[in-house]
Amino acid sequence: MDVESIGNRGKARFNHLQEDLEGISPKTLTDALKILQKEKLISRESYNEIPPRVEYYLTEDGKTLREAIVPLLKWTVERDINTRECTFPCRNVPNNSKRISLK
Repeated sequence: MDVESIGNRGKARFNHLQEDLEGISPKTLTDALKILQKEKLISRESYNEIPPRVEYYLTEDGKTLREAIVPLLKWTVERDINTRECTFPCRNVPNNSKRISLK
């Protein structure tokens, strides 16, 4: 899950996060959001509307984590890691991964 996706949006609804994280199952996303909430990296806000609306946003700890991680993500993009062959024998990940949006 992705602190970066929520960070790019400010506040994000479940479906927007699922769109940003192509291919993630609803259960996996729900589990990841619960973990991030438990770690106090994101908060969840429910609105008493019909249909119900829930938004997720970064806490202060989440914002500081994002500030720390973004330079590392930019570094990997600059090195063009996604097009290189992985040299670690324990990893067999395709090199056509979706690029990370760094706003």
